[in-house]
Amino acid sequence: MQKYIHYNKWSREVTGHSLEPSNYSISVSVDDINQFIKHGLENYIVYDNQVIRKDNIVRFNKESNLTEIKYGKNGTVQLNIFPEDNLIKVKIDFPINFIDNEQLDFVKFENPILQIYVNAKNRQELLGTLEIDLDNYFKTGKYEQDITKILSIVDVNNLVFKTKRCFKNYEYQIMEFKEKEKPLDRNLIDNQYHLELYVLHNVYDRLSNTIIVTNNIRYWQEFEHMLNDKIVISFVDKNNPTKLEHYISFTLNQLKKNETLSFNKPYGAILTNKTTHCNNNQLKIKYENTGN
Repeated sequence: MQKYIHYNKWSREVTGHSLEPSNYSISVSVDDINQFIKHGLENYIVYDNQVIRKDNIVRFNKESNLTEIKYGKNGTVQLNIFPEDNLIKVKIDFPINFIDNEQLDFVKFENPILQIYVNAKNRQELLGTLEIDLDNYFKTGKYEQDITKILSIVDVNNLVFKTKRCFKNYEYQIMEFKEKEKPLDRNLIDNQYHLELYVLHNVYDRLSNTIIVTNNIRYWQEFEHMLNDKIVISFVDKNNPTKLEHYISFTLNQLKKNETLSFNKPYGAILTNKTTHCNNNQLKIKYENTGN
């Protein structure tokens, strides 16, 4: 007997099963469904017409047709245009539903290059292409592109962006430069930092050195909007910020539940006199390590 597994078009997550098909379903045997239920339907995705268990690989089904990106500020993929600086900065929500959360630190993209095409209203020619390496983006949390040449040709208000979607929602907005009073973060009234990092040294076994992350966050409501975002903290050379020595990643939800997180420090990673970079500017981080 056959039944149908139903799944989300974008995240590919299995959403249920029934005797009737839907627009996003595949036919599987009852025996297979019973096995999926036994191990938890939430642990499976549908990809390439197969039900597979979530792992560390993000698998997208890219649309074949180009879609024009609408104007807004709440995109899963968000393009922010800074005309005074001639820059486009891109923010992408981490696709946490695509993978096994236990393998968050080892995430890879099967097809890591995300392309966004830059056009203009009433013009046929392609003005440029944004090529975002997702593997690199989610290590650094940063992508920006100089668009000086493009803005010398067309007005910023006439820009048009198109892509073959693999995320659900793409939006762009033009940023205006206005000085705004920053809201008070109650966590910083009595502390200078939200997070503190240090290396715990094992004098008997250097292979067992551990990076510890602790937090001073009492008011988690300040971070409610980003509890499931992937936080990436990179250890970089003080004199050369592009030289990456090591990085760790986690979500604030993990830190909220466990209070302290620990990560193995690779034996070859030299974290002495390094500085840290975080992909989220809201977090204030203290790191001191003067001796490995």
